[in-house]
Amino acid sequence: TVGWYKVSVYFGHFYRGNNKVARYTLYHKDGSSQFDINQENSANYNRWIDLGTFEFDGIFTLDINPVVEPIVADAVKLEPVSIGGSLARNLPERSDLNDGFDEVVAETFDLSDPYPNPFNSQTIISYHVAEPTMVSINIYNQIGQEIRTLINEDKYPGIYQVIWDGRDNFGNQASTGIYLYRMRADKFIAVKKIILIH
Repeated sequence: TVGWYKVSVYFGHFYRGNNKVARYTLYHKDGSSQFDINQENSANYNRWIDLGTFEFDGIFTLDINPVVEPIVADAVKLEPVSIGGSLARNLPERSDLNDGFDEVVAETFDLSDPYPNPFNSQTIISYHVAEPTMVSINIYNQIGQEIRTLINEDKYPGIYQVIWDGRDNFGNQASTGIYLYRMRADKFIAVKKIILIH
């Protein structure tokens, strides 16, 4: 679709072995689309390095290893791509990342309030991981039944986001009501409230 696209970009780092890896998390809220993702080479301003074409709905995380790909980036842009593969005429707004290599490292485990809350179609849950560990985030109804597993995997230290689309593990739409979401990471456990409205 030709047009302008507003995209939120979250930026951080983690370590894969001894290599420092730049992590870009792109949040797109206008439905499932195909995008050409580019990274700006700040040594040659306004020269964009094509990182590939990806299709995603909601959230997409891209890791760049500067040891393998020596690009000091201060921006990421997305270009909408048509079904036939040709680029749309208009480009989205540039998403500045300020200083591309500022450290963004979580010092403590933390589970943030969802945004928006209450929500209708989807909401973003941010969480902090302070050390490499298994992390799980689950949604529960008011009688304590687990209805959705959002995250259940090993994570490196960093700041992350996950989206809940209001559906259960079987893809069924959850009913209007109050739900709890719980994060467990090593000895850290946090529970918060979330409200779904149709």
